[in-house]
Amino acid sequence: MLNYKTKDGKVTELGAQGSLAELLSDTTFLAHAIYGMLARSDKGLAKVFQAHFALLAADPESPMWENSNPNCISIVQRVKPKEGKTDDKL
Repeated sequence: MLNYKTKDGKVTELGAQGSLAELLSDTTFLAHAIYGMLARSDKGLAKVFQAHFALLAADPESPMWENSNPNCISIVQRVKPKEGKTDDKL
């Protein structure tokens, strides 16, 4: 589960917890939701978002993958998959 709080347009708290599969699912859902919102008003802009997001995600040197210290309270907790489930089947 991903959650966050903002104040004055800035993230003040960020939380992420769950199995790897759950975190990937939540992240994918968020990107999909943003794409969908853009596509409803401007399909071209949605395609630009898609292309840039794909490039950022695929480039190991992109800022997306910098190990930086966020300027907010960050709580990341990885939990074990539920009994009988595994993260290996992504």
